[in-house]
Amino acid sequence: DRLASRPAAHHGLSFALPSFERPGLTSSDLRSYASLYFVTLIDAEDNELITLETIHHYVENLDKYFGNVAELDIIFNFHKAYYILDELLIGGELQETSKRNVLKAAGAQDDMMEEDLKRDTPLNRIKLKV
Repeated sequence: DRLASRPAAHHGLSFALPSFERPGLTSSDLRSYASLYFVTLIDAEDNELITLETIHHYVENLDKYFGNVAELDIIFNFHKAYYILDELLIGGELQETSKRNVLKAAGAQDDMMEEDLKRDTPLNRIKLKV
């Protein structure tokens, strides 16, 4: 069985956190940031602290974008959360460290979406009817 489980006891949570048994995997961890929970799987050659710092950086960007980010912000605006993540990471590596640049790109994406909604297209007519 390649999938084993171990208890997670972070922040009073008690459930099985997957532990993948494969060569080179050093840890799986559960972290809580701003009422959001993240599970990470870290390879032996990767730095665990950099991974945790990347998650923290992502949450800071979400917090600035949404203003005190919460679970419902991500549920109802998952496309925006993914867009911010895409601005931060490429191929699993941190590419943009400037929060200002990430938020500027997210704002530009919002502007493009609003302009698209204003255009008279068949798809937008369907959206307006719903």
